[in-house]
Amino acid sequence: MSEQTPKVGDGATEFVGSDRYPYTVIKVHDGKRPTLTLRKDRATRADDRGWFTEQQDWNIEEDPDGREVVVTLRKDGRWRQRANGRLFSIGSRRKYRDPSF
Repeated sequence: MSEQTPKVGDGATEFVGSDRYPYTVIKVHDGKRPTLTLRKDRATRADDRGWFTEQQDWNIEEDPDGREVVVTLRKDGRWRQRANGRLFSIGSRRKYRDPSF
């Protein structure tokens, strides 16, 4: 596992291609394999650069109605969603929308 054990309230980021989506850790499960429940955060643009720019500033806040996902720490040291294997990082919240798509 990583240097620090994740805890409720920590940030997380989902990676979908080159896009990034912010989440918050809402539950740390006891058990054999490290497992977390994450809830998707609300992100709104905080700049006026337009959608087709690489440089983006976002305001991120917890969303009590956000989608929840369960992730597990795999043998390779990466956090992945149980349902589809999507990759997550734990420790910070990031939002980015790739303007080239």
